Amino acid sequence: MSDVGGIGGTSLGKGDFMKLLVTQLQYQDPLNPMDNTEFIAQLAQFSTLEGITNMEKGIETMSNYMLSMNNYNLTGIIGRDIKAYGNIVSLDGSGGREMGYYLNGNAAKVTTTIYNENGDAVRTIEEGDRLAGKNAILWDGKNSNGSLLPAGKYTFTISAAAQDGSKIGADTILSGLVDGIVYEKGTPYLMVDGIKISMNSVLEVLN
Repeated sequence: MSDVGGIGGTSLGKGDFMKLLVTQLQYQDPLNPMDNTEFIAQLAQFSTLEGITNMEKGIETMSNYMLSMNNYNLTGIIGRDIKAYGNIVSLDGSGGREMGYYLNGNAAKVTTTIYNENGDAVRTIEEGDRLAGKNAILWDGKNSNGSLLPAGKYTFTISAAAQDGSKIGADTILSGLVDGIVYEKGTPYLMVDGIKISMNSVLEVLN
């Protein structure tokens, strides 16, 4: 296996380069030998090639070390509560859950709509004045008829309007306990109440 990659398997590693250089010296014309400038240039090429190879190995070793450290640090999040961008909320059938959201401006009216796994709206909750920034609403786990909904995963959306009726941007935030970590093609994801969360979406790690 060559030390440096190429196209179509025709690349030369430092071992191959040295063999070619030695062979070139063995079969050079005694009446027209390689001049010093050319020889030094080829040695410089060999030195550069070896340096690049060693650098690549060093970078690979460092990357593996950093990956191991990151994986180790992630295990410290298991068992802790987090907040992350997302719009999924899990019910266990015994009570309500908190749903968070972030407003881009002060709102005179905020409407939260909750959907079941089939995409049907099961509850709409309206609130009055809310300030810009992080907010939260406690859903009691019941539908519009006041009946407790079964355990499962639900989604929610937030719509907000200012005093003059103009729309205000809002981002939904989920919260929950990290109960595990899964990897997909080397990328780690947190598992929160059975929901897969990207590390890039995490906003806070609590307690």
